[in-house]
Amino acid sequence: LSSLLLRAMSRAVYDPQPNLHFGLGTETYLHFTSPIRRYPDLWVHRQLKAWLNQEPPLDPDQARDVAGYASRRERLIMEAERKVLDAYKALFMRDHVGETLSGIVCQTSPKGFMVNLDTYPVWCAHQVERLPGSFRYDEQRFTWYDAVSRRRVTLGSRVDVTIIRADVSEGRVEIVLSDL
Repeated sequence: LSSLLLRAMSRAVYDPQPNLHFGLGTETYLHFTSPIRRYPDLWVHRQLKAWLNQEPPLDPDQARDVAGYASRRERLIMEAERKVLDAYKALFMRDHVGETLSGIVCQTSPKGFMVNLDTYPVWCAHQVERLPGSFRYDEQRFTWYDAVSRRRVTLGSRVDVTIIRADVSEGRVEIVLSDL
């Protein structure tokens, strides 16, 4: 469910124009963290200080530029962080190739599915090519279904998988279902 909700939500972006806050239901709010964490927080602190000192507001074009730049950089940083974490997880899992572990299907797509292992905080990929020929994907139910064995692999399914490959450069751990 968490995976579906995250995929359905749009990415957050910085915007100089007030917008309705999803949770608060108001346009008059301000959010920031410690100014040592991120440039947008430092920028908000500076703008709040200027407003409290009754200084003139920032030029709207400059605010739009800062917001756009911050949004783009944050996406790049998040992607880099994800790649580094994935590489380290694959490096760790290289020592577990050949092991059979349990997990929960946390994501499905026409390309296969992902399993979140119980033993380690690692998502592993099961490619469609590694499923027997009788499995078909139902996109409306996010389910892989085998008409012959009547086996279903859907979000939340508990499965046993065997680790078959851990590629550090791709940050990818590949698996196959153990009980097929």
